[in-house]
Amino acid sequence: MDDKDSLSPNIFNYATSELTQDAFICWLAAWSHQKHLHTNNELHKTGLLFINRMLRKHDFDLGTEVVSPTIKQQHHNTDVVIEVGDFIILIEDKVHSQAHSNQLERYRKKLKSEFENKQIIPIYFQTGSQSSYASVKEKGYQPFLREDFIAVLQKGADHGISNEIFTNYHRYIQKIDSRFKSFQNKTITNWDWDGWKGFFAVLKQQLGEGGWNYVANPSGGFMGYWWNFANHELCTSYLQLENNKLCFKIKITQETNYSTIRNRWHKKVVQAGQSFDIPISKPVRFGHGQQMTVAILNADYRETDEAGKLDLEKTLQVLKKASSILEEARNVS
Repeated sequence: MDDKDSLSPNIFNYATSELTQDAFICWLAAWSHQKHLHTNNELHKTGLLFINRMLRKHDFDLGTEVVSPTIKQQHHNTDVVIEVGDFIILIEDKVHSQAHSNQLERYRKKLKSEFENKQIIPIYFQTGSQSSYASVKEKGYQPFLREDFIAVLQKGADHGISNEIFTNYHRYIQKIDSRFKSFQNKTITNWDWDGWKGFFAVLKQQLGEGGWNYVANPSGGFMGYWWNFANHELCTSYLQLENNKLCFKIKITQETNYSTIRNRWHKKVVQAGQSFDIPISKPVRFGHGQQMTVAILNADYRETDEAGKLDLEKTLQVLKKASSILEEARNVS
């Protein structure tokens, strides 16, 4: 990342680790302390707003209480712990990575035993992007996402904060956000990884189901999106996007002749597709593994406007047609 669009170099373009973001979180929260009321009133109010927005994720609020937070980094290996009033805000901070190794549950239990008389507020702070937060919520955490943080920072900016640290971080995270939204204003041939992530995140909102992630393979991998799963006697059928390719897939779930069931599903999908105005054919080559593509769309599923940019509504129509084809194929004997 460079500074060509900035008036001056931005340190956060170079200090991009989670530890740097931890430091900014602590710095902004520290401004909520009552002793900073007159040091910089707008930063003080923004720090208070930040803490309250995290508390509200768990339906709590400081109200007009005067606060004197105690802020710790790497406390029992946690990222950030903010003790404020009757609350312990436990922040697991992520930039691009995701939770692993049961760390969320370990941290929450550790703090619960340490602060028996306090209300633990577990926050999963994600400024990157990920497909699902279901497992996070199951462990008692509430996601505080990039858009949540930008909303807090924008409030401060609207109130005229001129602090360089604040302004630089605000500008930095806005640039990250614009990368994820870049699919909206770039031609479809110029999307990058972040653009694909942003697109798939919107697809999930629109379709109301599915998941997405990077899929590694020997040819360099792709961003994948999968949805519309149904279980059958010998396999599971579903749809998968592999960057710009739409695939009709099966996953073998019992011992069987892979080629036979693959060929059967290819015929079922092609037959079902004849009722729709979508060109369906077999892939360049059939696979022989547990997960196989049985048919593909013979074109990019993404519809565009005259400028070559995504037409989301028309694209959703194509995907819904593909879902209808697969659902009809499931009824073909």
